[in-house]
Amino acid sequence: MTAARPGIRAALAWTLVALLTALGCGAFVRGSALAWRQDSDIDMGFRLHEYEWFREGRYPHPAIEAAPGAGRRPFSVYPPYAFPMLALFFEPGGRLQGRVVVELLSGIALLGMAAFGRRAVPAAAALAAVAGPAIAGNGSAMALGQFSIICVGLLVALVLLLERGRSVAAGCCWALAMLKPQIALSFAALFLVHRQWRGLVVGVLILIAASAAACWWTEVSPLAVLRHSFLRSSFAFTAGGNVSGPAQLAAWLGIDASLVQWASLAGLVGLTAGIGIALRRLPAAPDLLDLAGICGVLGALLVYHRHYDNVMLLFTLLAALRAATSRPSPTWTAAVIAMGLSVWIPQRLFEQAPGHAFFRPVVWSVTAALLAWPLVRHGGRPAAAEAGGSA
Repeated sequence: MTAARPGIRAALAWTLVALLTALGCGAFVRGSALAWRQDSDIDMGFRLHEYEWFREGRYPHPAIEAAPGAGRRPFSVYPPYAFPMLALFFEPGGRLQGRVVVELLSGIALLGMAAFGRRAVPAAAALAAVAGPAIAGNGSAMALGQFSIICVGLLVALVLLLERGRSVAAGCCWALAMLKPQIALSFAALFLVHRQWRGLVVGVLILIAASAAACWWTEVSPLAVLRHSFLRSSFAFTAGGNVSGPAQLAAWLGIDASLVQWASLAGLVGLTAGIGIALRRLPAAPDLLDLAGICGVLGALLVYHRHYDNVMLLFTLLAALRAATSRPSPTWTAAVIAMGLSVWIPQRLFEQAPGHAFFRPVVWSVTAALLAWPLVRHGGRPAAAEAGGSA
């Protein structure tokens, strides 16, 4: 009976790999098909509408520029640097080009996540490879034409480039991933691990230059953009279903969502600075995957996002899986199972479970704390994952 247990565990592991592979591939194909057959990629359509206004020299928000114009006026929630970036998707081919580019880059990003997972967790290479592509929100991202998967693919490139000491290239990837700041903002802390400040500075300068170009092109004052962003933005877009982060907390507490969001952003900046200070005192640099896992949770909890952004927790999931295979314990086994349940179960099913709104924040917070504890306690890298060919 004892000899049979490893075989049973292996069979269960490969069954899980097969199930996640089917879920991941099915979600990508179904989401892409919905975009082509039913024009479901309405979020990409909103971005196209905003870009069309921007291309004509008009800022796509009436509170910033009340310029006359025929047609429906967009109320973009994107920062100004995003509009020049949108040219990569929509210029010159418009919606058709945007759909092709989103799906092509998303597919490449998912393959990159799979390769990154195999490399990061060799003791469970097959499971790690499908862990990211199987995250449930990916199907919605494809159907809606969201940039979430692409941005996380850029963050994977960022981690790999930082590991190779190529901080400037990493800074460029981070700046592009900031197309969705709710995903990329917290990962700025990764530049602090080896004091690769130059990369972060390059990334910030790219965003400033793109913002300045957007203001110059639309002839709006940068002060008007800043004033609206920091003083007049209501964060009304953070309300509604499938929302995680500060808006969810504001709804629980019954207080203004914008107040909670700004407080959370201030907390995120403070925590990032605190991480930088703490890293300087550690005798050895922490592992980038563990730190990226912590950053993913900080972003998920402290910045507005919807379920199709949960792919940002790829690093958290992989770090937990690596810990569960390289340092086996009931705690890490429970943590990786809970993390998997929190991101692999389809959203519609997940919302049927009692207490589902509390499950994810608790699981993500506990997993981040488990990842942070050995870094704080020992100040070194985690034990290397054991080599092997198990799932």
